[in-house]
Amino acid sequence: MKKGFVFVSLGLGIVILLVVIAGVIALNLDPNRYKAYITGKISQQMGRQFEIKGDLKVAYYPWLHIEASQVFLENAEGFGDLPLLAADHVMVRVKTLPLLTKQLEMDTVVLKGARINLAKNKDSISNWEDLGGGTTEKELEKAVDKGFDMANLAVLLQGGVDIQDAAVRFDDRSMDVTYTVSDLDITTGMVTPGDPVDLKLAFHGQATSPEISGNAALEGKIFHDFATGQYQITPFSARAQLAGPALGKTPALLTLACSVKMDLAKDTISVTDLLATGMDTRAAGDISIGGVKSGISLVDMDLDVTGKDLAQLFKVFEGGPLSAQLAGLPDRSFDVKAKIVTDTDKGMVSVSKLAVQMLGADITGELEAKKIRSAAPSLTGDVTATGPDLPTLLQVAGTLGGSGSRLAVLGKRLAASGKKAFHMETRFDVDMEQGRIMLPVLDVAGLGITVKANVIASHLGSKKADLEGQVALEGGQLGLLFTALEQTALAAVLDTVSVKTSFKGNSQDLVMTPLQARFGLAGKQIPNPPVFVTLDAPARIQFDSQILDLASFSLKGLDLDVTGTLNARQFQTSPEFSGSLSVAQFNLRDIMQKLNLPLPATSDTRVFEKVAVKTDFAGSFADIRLTGFSAVLDDSQMNGNLAVKNFSDPDITCDLAVDKINADRYMPEASEDPGGKKQPARPVTPETAAAAAAVQIPVELLRALKLKAALTIEDLVVTGAKLSRVQVQVNAKDGILTKDPLSADLYKGTYAGKVVLDATKNIPKLAIDTTLKGVEVEPLLMDMTQNALIRGTGDVTADLTTTGLDVDAMKQNLNGNMAFSFKNGAVKGFNAGKFLRSLKSLRESRTFAVSEQEETDFTELTGNPVVKNGVVFLDDLAGKSPALRVSGTGIVADIVTQTIDYTAVITVVETSKGQAGKELTELAGVSVPIFVKGALSDPSITPDITGVITSIITNVPPETVDQLKKSVEKELGRFLKGLSN
Repeated sequence: MKKGFVFVSLGLGIVILLVVIAGVIALNLDPNRYKAYITGKISQQMGRQFEIKGDLKVAYYPWLHIEASQVFLENAEGFGDLPLLAADHVMVRVKTLPLLTKQLEMDTVVLKGARINLAKNKDSISNWEDLGGGTTEKELEKAVDKGFDMANLAVLLQGGVDIQDAAVRFDDRSMDVTYTVSDLDITTGMVTPGDPVDLKLAFHGQATSPEISGNAALEGKIFHDFATGQYQITPFSARAQLAGPALGKTPALLTLACSVKMDLAKDTISVTDLLATGMDTRAAGDISIGGVKSGISLVDMDLDVTGKDLAQLFKVFEGGPLSAQLAGLPDRSFDVKAKIVTDTDKGMVSVSKLAVQMLGADITGELEAKKIRSAAPSLTGDVTATGPDLPTLLQVAGTLGGSGSRLAVLGKRLAASGKKAFHMETRFDVDMEQGRIMLPVLDVAGLGITVKANVIASHLGSKKADLEGQVALEGGQLGLLFTALEQTALAAVLDTVSVKTSFKGNSQDLVMTPLQARFGLAGKQIPNPPVFVTLDAPARIQFDSQILDLASFSLKGLDLDVTGTLNARQFQTSPEFSGSLSVAQFNLRDIMQKLNLPLPATSDTRVFEKVAVKTDFAGSFADIRLTGFSAVLDDSQMNGNLAVKNFSDPDITCDLAVDKINADRYMPEASEDPGGKKQPARPVTPETAAAAAAVQIPVELLRALKLKAALTIEDLVVTGAKLSRVQVQVNAKDGILTKDPLSADLYKGTYAGKVVLDATKNIPKLAIDTTLKGVEVEPLLMDMTQNALIRGTGDVTADLTTTGLDVDAMKQNLNGNMAFSFKNGAVKGFNAGKFLRSLKSLRESRTFAVSEQEETDFTELTGNPVVKNGVVFLDDLAGKSPALRVSGTGIVADIVTQTIDYTAVITVVETSKGQAGKELTELAGVSVPIFVKGALSDPSITPDITGVITSIITNVPPETVDQLKKSVEKELGRFLKGLSN
């Protein structure tokens, strides 16, 4: 509306500019010499390119006459090549002599062959929004505040208007519809003070959606009073004849008659004695609108609309599936009588008369609302409504408010809900300023739900406050309703609901008893439906003290038995609450399945079958504290405390103790590597598990994390390993997450570790420090891999760092040092002494044999792996036994490519001790290289058999070496396969 006034003012300025320019160039006799100057000035005013391609004619006596042909105004960028405005002929004439005394006497303004192309794109941006491009927002506001002087327009048009053969096209891509007006003729008489002006208009119109066209004409007599700013069109009449597929073979005749009054001083427009007819529909009444220039703030209308076929109206003006739906109804007549006044400045809505008969529904009532924008509104009235089809009625009401209205969409969804009939009866008197709520009757039924209530309250907000009433809600067969509302999870399980309560008291003490709710669950996954869940929570409320007290509440059903207490304080200002909660043992897996809700995938499908919780709680809307928390999770018992401060920026503290837990049961089932071997779901050590999880947390989340947590687990099983007395302390603040200390006892040894994840910079940095001391290796490997090839006592240390935004980057950037030492143990499945003694027999008897059931003792096995960019190098492997030495060099693990490339060497030493010591003296100095290569999950292990044979047997032909090699390889095959596993 604001911009419209600016555009009209801009248009007047351009016409006056033309007149002035015409006066200047008329004196210079050759107007076409100044055509570029004129078009430039107008282009500047409009913010678009303006052109006069035809001749420019000017005469200066007795009329200052300007006439132009082939006039064009450029379209907005992105709206095609057609001009926004094109006109064949434009003529403006002003009497010359009165100009000398600063008076303006206009002749008829002539416009012929005008073509206007209006458009909106899919983003609802129009091609006229930037007209007057030089107009700033402040200038726009100033122009609106100043107002628009109708007297200037009257002077400009005092000679009348003659518009011939004009056309207007509006292509609205946002609504996918095009409107066209052609053969537009507009004529007015001369504008003379005190005399009425005749107005005539005729055109041919066409729309694409719905497809409709027709001829229209209107005429009226305009009375004006420039001094008082009052204007009136009376009588005003219009007539149109429409045709199109929606209307059938017979064109529809539409008529309109009324009087229109406009008062610029009061900023009002009123339409009185309105009578409109067409398509068996009649509308009569009066309409008054206030605040026209600044945005409509007042509407006062009294209308009576009756018709025989609502479907026909929607077929013509809506053209969608709703019209076809309405056409199938037996009764399509309607009668609407309403008197409505709205005043947004005063916050008032008054419906003093409402009587609607439509689609079999009968709605009557009165309503008045005041101070609706304040904190203490008032509302009075009574409404009665009954009908057979609420969803269709909602669609009709919603479509009248716009095709995309939520009400129309809701009505369409509810059309499949089954129970469509509805009934409502209510009387109410609410005045929050006086503290009064009177609801003697509320009786609503529809869509399978009924609500009945009566409430009487007085003096609310004072010491005399008094409140009494009852509320009951019942609902059945709710699945279709929830499906229509797109609540598929509820639709699958919730079938019935019943809520009842009675309340009585005052602001010091209001008792709600009973306060009961009963939910009926049904569905394919509910065994023996329906299954009922009941809530019983009698309450006491002290409004003055702001206290809500549930001395006891219970929730029973679906194998749940929940009891507790709740006390809330300052619930109207800054709520705080405290209480207790007890959930008796239940089968969570069974309940989740019944409710059609997923549980995490676990390797053990029997977990979550035993769950129980008991705790005290306290908090507010900003924080919560759980004290005396205890829980049962299958075979585990947990105890501790939890606190969360400031939910908007959480600060979490936690102290939890667990007696025992097998974490493997809750992990996803182990995956298989390319070699078909089961891989553990998680790393064994707590710090490596933390590292794997940490890199998946967004950096922003980690920087905001505030956490202080302590966890103790008496007995823990993770990836098969058994740990005891596990202790974990986690601290997170300012982007740094620290797990220190980390400790546990395992396999007669101890574990200690520390993890620091630093996310203060753009790329997180991770540091890991690990120490294992005195760990019995054989039982550890048996529990983790079910195959222990080494026994003995081991120490392991690791000091590693890495950086990266994801797991792959952290693998590539892993660096650090490690060390291990195993003492007084053995390599199982292979007796190196007998193996070498067999090599001796190979030299003497050309035979070879190895036993898998024996082992090779060692006194010490040590190494100091070095990690560089994700590759673990071990060049100082050292193993000792009385008769043997072990060394090695190479890559024991490329973490990035998951490969190994390592060479171990077994060397015989000169000794008489240990396994077969005396027998091996003759082989002193003989070395057996063993090559380990390939994928970490399935490496190949290959001794250098040819080198061994040639070193212990001399002067042997090559063919003999090959035969001996095949014999040795066959015998070693069984052992090497077991070793690779």
